[in-house]
Amino acid sequence: TAPFTSRYFAEIVDATRDRDLHFGSAFVNSLYPHFAVEKSTVDAAKSFLASRRDLPQHLRRGIVERVAETERALLVRAAAR
Repeated sequence: TAPFTSRYFAEIVDATRDRDLHFGSAFVNSLYPHFAVEKSTVDAAKSFLASRRDLPQHLRRGIVERVAETERALLVRAAAR
């Protein structure tokens, strides 16, 4: 999933630029690398958010929510060990 994760962040802006907010939200929610439950995914998302201050609010919100889900999954995994 690592190649997909980097591609997701590389292409999200161009893929959603000329679409409505519903498409953008669906893109963020459906294609976010949910199965890459790794710190590197969280780091990539946070780096992307920090570098894209111009990101439309609906995309930013969706990514922030997906990051929170990934962080919770990491905490659950750590607690289960």
